Amino acid sequence: MSSNNRIRLVLFDAFDTLLTPRLPIHIQYAQEARRADLDLTEDAIRKGFQTAFPALNRRLPLYGVRANPPITSADWWTFLIRSTLVDAGVPPDHVSKALPTLAPRLIDRFSSSEGYRSFDDTIPCLTALSQMGVRTGVLSNADDRILMVLDSLSISPLLSSPPTLNYTSGYSKPDARIFHFAIDQARAGRPLVSSGYEGTGAGANPHSGWAGVAETDGEDTLKDLKPEEVLMVGDELEADYKGSLEAGLRSLLIRRPTEPSDGAHRSLPAHESAELERLGLGSDSGVIDSLDGAIDFVRRWNDPQANA
Repeated sequence: MSSNNRIRLVLFDAFDTLLTPRLPIHIQYAQEARRADLDLTEDAIRKGFQTAFPALNRRLPLYGVRANPPITSADWWTFLIRSTLVDAGVPPDHVSKALPTLAPRLIDRFSSSEGYRSFDDTIPCLTALSQMGVRTGVLSNADDRILMVLDSLSISPLLSSPPTLNYTSGYSKPDARIFHFAIDQARAGRPLVSSGYEGTGAGANPHSGWAGVAETDGEDTLKDLKPEEVLMVGDELEADYKGSLEAGLRSLLIRRPTEPSDGAHRSLPAHESAELERLGLGSDSGVIDSLDGAIDFVRRWNDPQANA
């Protein structure tokens, strides 16, 4: 493997790449619902969530930051919790009674290590890349609570490029603009306000939740960073792998052997294998089953003589 452009920045998807719920989301919702004296099954919660989430995302995309007037991400999740419970069969008056206590409890739980855990290879991977002089960042279709989760899991101090979220950038993967915005932030070494970001007042603060650039063993400031010098690592074929390749980045698709947090099928079925082949799966991309594969990929890409 060889290239004229070494990898200088690795961007990671968050969910099912760096971190995952401690228990499936519907089970954690059911636990909190029972604490609020709501009688419903975990399966009912699962089905309710699967119905409510896409419906609300269509009605209020980007976690409501573009709503008129804008709403906070906490408001958005409160709407989702209400819809999930109603769709799960809980009478609306019972939901209204429980929501003032239940919604904040769920929002707090999924804003910290209480609701999420990092994978065993997350911290070692970020540490190894830093020692190699390669900067790291997060690029996620998530709201601002993910910043608190990253901090709670001790991931934030290891990131050396500003986090990029669809909530604060105004663009969602696989839109090429969110990848280019992440590169612009890396070049600047600080969070930027995107032209696609319309949040004001109640919306997110794109400068919150990130302390600044962590030092790496190298002195690379990334001011002249090129897309082909960036590697994206994520678990979704369309959003992470295909989106980043079409934006001009390198890409790795991670498919862990464990079941993903959303219950989706993440093995490599025939149609995905064909799609990867069509996209040109080869020396500048690939499929890995752990973040150890990302370390190996960067090491081989940046120092091809080491494997000669």
